Amino acid sequence: MNKSIEQRITELSPTKRAVLLRRLQRLVGAADNNKITPRGRDSNIFPLSFSQQRLWFLDQLEPGNPTFNVPLAVRLSQTLNEEAFVRSLNAVVARHEVLRSNFVVREGHPVQVIATAQSVPFIIEDLRTLSAEAREARVNALALEEAQYRFDLAQGSLLRARLLRIGVAEYVFLLTLHHIISDGWSMGLLLNELVTYYRGFCNGQSVNLPTLEVQYADYALWQREWMSGTVQARQLAYWKKQLQDAPSLLKLPLDHPRREVEQFRGATVYFKLPAPLTQRLKEVSREQNITLYMLLLAAYQILLYRISGQRDILVGTPVAGRNKAETEDLIGFFVNTLVMRTNFSGRETFKELLLQVRKTALEAYANQDLPFEKLVEALQPERSLSYSPLFQVMFTFFNEPTRRKLRDTGFEWSALEIDRGLSNRDLTLRMEELDNVLVGHLEYNVDLFENSTIRRFIAQFERLLVQLMEHPDARIADLDLLSEEEKQAIAKAGQTQEKSSRDKFKQFLGKRPGGLNLSQPELVKIGSLSLDMTFPLLIQPSVTEVSLVTWAEKNLEFIQTNLDKYGAILWRNFPVNDPAEFEGFARVIAPELLDYVERSTPRNLVQGKVFTSTSYPPDQYIMLHNEVSYSHCWPIKLWFYCQHAPSQGGATPLADSRLVYQRLDPTLKEKFISKRVMYVRNYGEGVDLPWQEVYQTNDPAEVEKYCRDAGIEFEWKSGNRLRTRQVRQAVAQHPRTGEMVWFNSAHMFHVAAHTPEVRDSLLAIFAPEDLPRNVYFGDGTPIENDEIAHIRQIYRECAISFPWQTGDIMLVDNMLLAHGRAPFSGERSVLVAMAEPYSLL
Repeated sequence: MNKSIEQRITELSPTKRAVLLRRLQRLVGAADNNKITPRGRDSNIFPLSFSQQRLWFLDQLEPGNPTFNVPLAVRLSQTLNEEAFVRSLNAVVARHEVLRSNFVVREGHPVQVIATAQSVPFIIEDLRTLSAEAREARVNALALEEAQYRFDLAQGSLLRARLLRIGVAEYVFLLTLHHIISDGWSMGLLLNELVTYYRGFCNGQSVNLPTLEVQYADYALWQREWMSGTVQARQLAYWKKQLQDAPSLLKLPLDHPRREVEQFRGATVYFKLPAPLTQRLKEVSREQNITLYMLLLAAYQILLYRISGQRDILVGTPVAGRNKAETEDLIGFFVNTLVMRTNFSGRETFKELLLQVRKTALEAYANQDLPFEKLVEALQPERSLSYSPLFQVMFTFFNEPTRRKLRDTGFEWSALEIDRGLSNRDLTLRMEELDNVLVGHLEYNVDLFENSTIRRFIAQFERLLVQLMEHPDARIADLDLLSEEEKQAIAKAGQTQEKSSRDKFKQFLGKRPGGLNLSQPELVKIGSLSLDMTFPLLIQPSVTEVSLVTWAEKNLEFIQTNLDKYGAILWRNFPVNDPAEFEGFARVIAPELLDYVERSTPRNLVQGKVFTSTSYPPDQYIMLHNEVSYSHCWPIKLWFYCQHAPSQGGATPLADSRLVYQRLDPTLKEKFISKRVMYVRNYGEGVDLPWQEVYQTNDPAEVEKYCRDAGIEFEWKSGNRLRTRQVRQAVAQHPRTGEMVWFNSAHMFHVAAHTPEVRDSLLAIFAPEDLPRNVYFGDGTPIENDEIAHIRQIYRECAISFPWQTGDIMLVDNMLLAHGRAPFSGERSVLVAMAEPYSLL
């Protein structure tokens, strides 16, 4: 018989039990309740994923439309065993069900039908007898022919290949898949597996690739189940708010009027940025703490704003859509499309615009799981046969381009560019880095634009980039798009040219807010605790009996400005004698103080809205953290009042969350940003806080309402126990300063925060799913111990500390600075008040 949790606790030694109960405040587990699991294979018929379903409907409107293909053309410079090569491609097809699937209608619905076996059309053609010129022309013609091949979704293979012999130990390999079974990531997977099989077959060895635990059909089923509940509702709510009142059409300067029915005829112009400009772009992206993708997206949106004159710019951008570990090795159609919306006032600088673009991008990533098809269905935007809904321009940045993946295989590959004569949007800008140089592809609709216009757009884009890198503080409206030749032509024709900003750059460069005019500055002296401490800002009275409340009332702007700058202000040696005076001072700065809701630690109410600090054993260290960062809503302002300083220790260490964000390993940081953080809590069993204390009510109905409003999944268990699950941000953008901060509690809740003895005791008592506090990545995958160790180490490196003095009051910006508590001896009484609620929901 299984023992209850209470029985298992009582069997521990008193010492272990005491340590366990002390450490439960930072507990986390490793359960995963959102895995993609294989479904039964008693049938070979499965529903489509949302993206597949939309593509199927589009294909029915335009059967075999080649815009739905994913083509690849590569040159191989090596001797090739052709038989083994063909056999290898068929082995990959046998491994992935989606590559031997067709899509038909059953009972009025499109379904995926998986064949037990399916041969791949593979043509081998010898071009070696042709002249060099004729051979090159034939290669280009065949590459275009394959890319434009019209597949029939209902029958035959949706993958085809052609191998062209063009010389001694030289081939061209053409591979085309219908988009409904593949995406860009999948092409890299397919080629890597193709090479693995090929090497094994050539060497007479068996090939043992890792078993695929799930197939694409399993993902499609899981996606439909997962997106049917609160996840879909929450993300849809975000996108509805984000795209509310968005314009239906970006009015670009067209050379030709739109057709009544869009034909998707296109062409592509290629360009390359100079190496010094590429290097400068990367430097500025690092200086501004953004990705190169965000910087280039911002510049592209500036171009669209300037050439269209439209202030509200919407750009579509694809994301890989592989947020779960089970999908990383699967071939299939996972890619999703996000809408990046930017509003221009014309007065902002490039740096200011970057803050907006970064915020928009991070929020979009946090809500990237909602299929674009569902978004269009829900928003029901204005529809037209002459242009696409929601957006008509796209931007893509390949940070892991297929070329790089091809090089990693060890084969002598080189990619060939294929201009398919197609364009899904008015304009699509694709950027990628090759050999330390940024290369661009501007695809355009030839029914709307002339080639000369597109080349002018590219020249303007390059000019913008140069100016932005030289003068990132310049106002966007003052940037100069015109070349000298264009200016001369306009002047000669007597037309009004755009206002040049070259003579205006100076007035904006290095411009900073002027000094503040302080009221009664002689009453206080302002400084720092020591020469090596940049925060908190220290304010002390210059004369006796200065009323802190009166001084604060006359200097609210000064307080807010310096709080934004330093993150914390410490008032020392002012006559504040009791909690009532402390609360009165806090209410001068923020009249509406907050209750402590969705609690994670025990606290006592002292009076009004003043609480004790966390009740925790004095010999224990409380890790640096941002208050309530695990919740949907948190306070921005925190006050600490030292009513009684301890005899030894007990400091409140601080760490700059902006600096933590900057110093974290970039790969780990991006992983947290894209996946976010999932907190799971179990209430009951006499350990940790009961749900009644956490939610400050004894009524389950009130708990349920709070959870629904806060986007928390809840589940009542037997014995009046409760389990909750909520996915929150890993980073956040400060609403006033626009700075990015590391803002989550993963390192506090993770079991790696404990000593091995405590960790083992916890796991001996609780099954993983029953741990009082668990934390995962937002997609349910575990956060590794070494990842938590790295985060904690960065916090330690960024921490500063100072000893309390009785009567001290410190105001902390909860987003800019993390705080903790050092062990202490003797009596210590530090009271807390909170204000200014903020939420990303």
